[in-house]
Amino acid sequence: MSAAVCESNESRLANASRPGVVALVALGFGIVFVGVVSGVSLLYLEEELLGAVILTATMAAVASLAAWSWRMSRAGY
Repeated sequence: MSAAVCESNESRLANASRPGVVALVALGFGIVFVGVVSGVSLLYLEEELLGAVILTATMAAVASLAAWSWRMSRAGY
């Protein structure tokens, strides 16, 4: 208990869990699920162009979300 009292604010912030990471992972899974289901459904219904566009947009959205998350983690947020 004395270690918790003596711990500085900086070390508490550095060791604290980040709830934003869980939200980003959930958002990424949601994007992937909706995008893949929609894209594959359109491909199955012979709407090749629209299905390919949706699948490509899904990959781009997840890649940009991952890049933004990596950039924020390097900045310390």
